[in-house]
This record gives sequence, C-alpha cells and structure tokens, in this order.
Amino acid sequence: MPIRRLSHRCQRLGCLVLVVWAVVAAVPQHVRAEDSAQRSVSAAVASIPIAEITAGMTGYGLTVLEGTRVDTFAVTVLGVQRRTRAAGDVIIVELAGHGLELSAVAQGMSGSPVFLDGRFAGAVAFGWPGALRPIAGVTPAAELLALPTAQPPTAAEQSGRLTRSGDALALVTERYPQALAADLFGPDATGHISSAPHVLSGDWPEPTELLADLLPTDIWAAEVSVAGATGPTPLPMGWIYRPLASGTSGAAAAGGAESGGTLSDGTDAADVPLVPGAACAVPLIVGDAQLGALGTVTWVDGDRVLMFGHPFMQRGPVQLPLASARIVSVFPSRQMSFKIGSIGPVIGSVLYDQRAGLVGQMGVQPRLIPVTVRLQRPAGEEAYAFEVADDPTLSPLLVFWCLYNALLVHGDDQSRQTLRYEITTTWAETTGEPLAPVVLSGQVAGPGGAAALGSEWMAPLQILLNNRHTPLDLQRVAATLTISRPLEAAVIAAATVPGGVRSGETVPVGVTLQPYRGEAQQVTLSLELPAHVAPGKYRLAVANARDFFALETERAAGLFEDRTLAATLALIRTPRSAATLMAVLLGPPRSVVVAGRELTHLPGSVAHALQAGRDGVTTPTRAAYIARTDQSTDLYLQGYVVREIQILPPAKPIRQESRP
Repeated sequence: MPIRRLSHRCQRLGCLVLVVWAVVAAVPQHVRAEDSAQRSVSAAVASIPIAEITAGMTGYGLTVLEGTRVDTFAVTVLGVQRRTRAAGDVIIVELAGHGLELSAVAQGMSGSPVFLDGRFAGAVAFGWPGALRPIAGVTPAAELLALPTAQPPTAAEQSGRLTRSGDALALVTERYPQALAADLFGPDATGHISSAPHVLSGDWPEPTELLADLLPTDIWAAEVSVAGATGPTPLPMGWIYRPLASGTSGAAAAGGAESGGTLSDGTDAADVPLVPGAACAVPLIVGDAQLGALGTVTWVDGDRVLMFGHPFMQRGPVQLPLASARIVSVFPSRQMSFKIGSIGPVIGSVLYDQRAGLVGQMGVQPRLIPVTVRLQRPAGEEAYAFEVADDPTLSPLLVFWCLYNALLVHGDDQSRQTLRYEITTTWAETTGEPLAPVVLSGQVAGPGGAAALGSEWMAPLQILLNNRHTPLDLQRVAATLTISRPLEAAVIAAATVPGGVRSGETVPVGVTLQPYRGEAQQVTLSLELPAHVAPGKYRLAVANARDFFALETERAAGLFEDRTLAATLALIRTPRSAATLMAVLLGPPRSVVVAGRELTHLPGSVAHALQAGRDGVTTPTRAAYIARTDQSTDLYLQGYVVREIQILPPAKPIRQESRP
C-alpha cells in the first residue's frame, strides 16, 4: 500500500492507493515463511496513548523490504500534529535504516507498526513525494484499535453506487450522435434527461478516466495539506497496459482464490502467516493476471488483522480478498519510492475499509466472480481465466480490465482492425433465483476501438449491480473477442426511396455504403408502411442500431426511467450493434411512455391528453416510430442519412360504373 498524504482530495476520494499487477508465471515464487506462532503476538502488546508521545522519543517499526522477512527500522518522534482531521491526530516521525535515508518512505510501508517505549504506537500511513528525509505520518494506535470487530457484512451493507435522477443512461455511452439528434429533433436536442425521476445512473467517465480513478495515473496530483508540503507530480503508469504472459491459464504457481500454490523453497504458500510487519495485499483480480494493492500488516489478534493505517477507498463494510505478499525490492525514487512486490494466495477477506485502516479476517473466503475470455484471431484461439472481486462499484471496471488486457496479449488496440465481441453475463437474485443471461454483442473498428467500448461494457454491469429494486449477484462473465484484419468499416453515404409512396406499401430503401477502402456497396432494406399512416411529409433516417439506441434518450426519455427491474433488463438486452443497418420512418409525436412502456398509434385526442400529464408517470415522446427495419452487415457502420419522404393518400378504388 502506498504511503498516503493527508489532503482534502485524499479524504474526499477515499484515499486511492497504488495498485500493482503481477503476471502469473510458470516459475514458482520464493517466499520465506515466518513462524505462524507469531500470529497473535499483537494482542499481548500494550499500546501507548497519544498524550504520552513527545518529540525525541525513539523506537522501532516493522516492515518487509525483501521477500517475506520482517525487518526492523529505527523510529524517532519529531512531534504530534494535533487535530489534522475530526477526532484524529498524526504522529510525525523520522525513519532510519535499510537505506531509508536514501529512498525516504516508500509506498507499500503503509501499515508498518511502530513501537515506542516497548508499546504499540500506531502505523506508518502518510508520506510526502519528493521528501529529502524519511519523514512519515503515523496513525495513532487508539484509532486503529477502535476499528470494528471483524464480522462479515451483509450484502445490503456493502458499498455501492445509487441510481440518481438527472443522469443520462450509461448504456448510451459517450457516442451520443448529436448531429443526428439535431437533424431529427431540432437544434435544442441535448441527449440528456433533465426531468424524469429515477433515471438510471450514467456518470461513467471515459475508460482512461476510470482507470485513473482506480489505478494510480493521477494518484499524486493533489496538493498536500500536511506540514505545508507542496503538490506532487503523477507517477508514470504505462505498465498498466502491459500484456499478459503467453501460455498461462488459470491460477498458477502464485496461487489463486482456491489454490495455495507451492513456493520455490517447498513451502506451502498458504502457510505464510500474516504477522505484524508482514507484507499483505488486497487482490482485486487473480488468475492469469493479478491486480491489487500492496501494504503492511499492523496488528493481529487471532484471525483478526488490521492493515494499511489509512483507507483503501473508505467504503465502510466491504467483502474484498485478503492475501499474503512477497516483496521483490524497494524502488528508490526522487518523487516517491515504492515497493515492488507480488501478490500471494488469498487467505481471508477484508471486511471493513475505514479511515484508520482495513480490518480483515483470515480464513473467511471472499466471493469472487469468474471471468473467462476467449480471444479469436487469425493466428489461432487463446483462452484466459480470471477471478475478480465481487464489489458493486469495482467489479465492472475489473471485468473491463480483464477483457482489455487479454486483448493485448498478442494484439493491440491501435491498428486498423475490427473487433467483434459477445459477452455473456450470468445473474441471480441474492435469494438464489436465477435470471436469464444478459448478452452484450457488437463490434468496433479502428485504433482505440476497444478502449472506447469501456463504458459500453461496464455500464450494464454497474446498472444491474446497483439497481434499486432487487439485489443481484453477478455469477460469471464469459467473453469472446474476435479480431480480424483488414479494417472492416463503412460510411453510410446515401439513401434513396421511390416516389409516390402510399400507406400499406412495402418501400425499398436503397442505401449506399462506402467502405474504408474499395468500391461502394449497395444495400436494399424493405420498409413496410402501416395501412393507417396519414398522408403527409415524414422523415426517413438511416443509421446504425447503436446510434438509434442512443437517440432514444432524446426521442423517448421515459424508456430510461428506472421503474422496474424487468424494464431495465429489457432495455439492457436491446440489440444495438454498430454493424446493424437500420432504416426508420419517424412521424409526429403521438406516442407516450407510461410507466416505462411506449404506447403508440394513439388517437390524437388521447395522445394530447396523456402528453399534457404532469403526474411523473407519463412522458411524451419527441417523435413516433411509424415503421422500421434492419439488416445485419459485416461492417462497422458510421454516419447517417436523413431524408424527407412524402406519403400519398391511398389510391381511390375505381367506381363500378367506370370499369370497362
């Protein structure tokens, strides 16, 4: 775990931490096991009150600087910073020994227990980038020992996101077709819902922003408010996107969620104990790649473990994996030194994430979500297996991390390629009642295409995990990603319809597709006009299915109101591939959405009365779908065409006396 700075931003964001990843290799890792009899040594050590701590006191701390061996470093108290936060002080100390004078305090030392006068004083928790001396902030023992007794939280207590009113549905993603909306609904079309109640949350940022939110791209970008220190600079984090090692499958030598593994010295990895000063980790992903946060054990009492000395994300009750860890080395840096380490086997659960630190319980198996990825490419097929933490906020991002990193094993996301995907998610109510699988499918093309799908892949998971109707468990994710070259994309260049169209007829819509390279292609769609269509001018729009789905937030905002789980599931299951060509005839807005269902073909007086409703249940539409048709293609379609079409009155029957 990195050493945290006490800053206003740090408090607000829940003290995000340095996240490290380790590839599961075929060679077992060497970890030196400690005597398991030390597990309860903390309980026998008295603590020293903050009132007795004065400048000049000396003592020692415990941490792992290499392997799993707990080393001792020297501690000198510089003073106590009072009331740095509500009901909280910070002990300011200077460390020495093991090269700390050169490296200063390192990320990953968070949680290292400090002892003064032979008594437990607290845990190293804060540091300052660019420090010329190893000065650290220590969370006092009293705050740590007041953390909750480890009891597994219920599903209702776990942290999550709430659906909020006023947000556009996250399913629409950032690819909202503003120009098409303006052409169809007028220049005031915004693509945002401002008045509908209980709108599904849509505040997912770009995938790169999401990664920066969880991973440490900008983790040090806030000003420090402790002791007048100045702001730090971001750490280089290009390693986040490194590919997995080839040829691995499942949990290997380092141990996964269900296997302890064997270390190079013959020791069972599950026997490596968590003792005060030992390296520990909160793994968020295990399997063919590992992603998690490294830190240090502070206090052990039986199977209860206190760690980090500061929050992970300050989420309160959680259910995250707890693992042992092995430190490779301390990387000295002029900005902020950090420990390089590997995550060991899962040996328990983190049950509380609070200001003073994390509370874990050994032997409690956390629930993990299996994620499998089949990568199909011209050179062959590969399969990868992961397990991710079961968390309403983190799980969608972790699933995306698995899919994106599997894609990069032998491929890339910057070349002219086409990516087709099918992601099957299996769900059940917390009572055990299964739901029909939710399948997401579609395709994207060109550089950055997969990264741009981050919101599209994550939003359905986020919405269902945090729905306000029924608690749901995500049980499994199985994805198939198919890569093909060359780039298979086309622009919708033109659309034609015959003149003299009448209601009840089938209208051929000729569409010209201009591929990225090559000759233009002609596609004909058959649009069946209902017999009841009134004569007049209408608008015909041709675009891909994903753009039309995004337009629904503008045309029929009421469809995106989170009124029932069934309606939300139906919306998420709506096909919306960018490879599906659609032709839609739009007419005057005589349809309305009532309780999440669109009522069409209403008589004018009825539609007018419902549209004037102000009961919060009825929502008028901005246009009605008169007719629509679609056709699947092998191309990633872009662009649109909007044309006016004149529908003529039905042909009058020939009078009997006029017949020959």
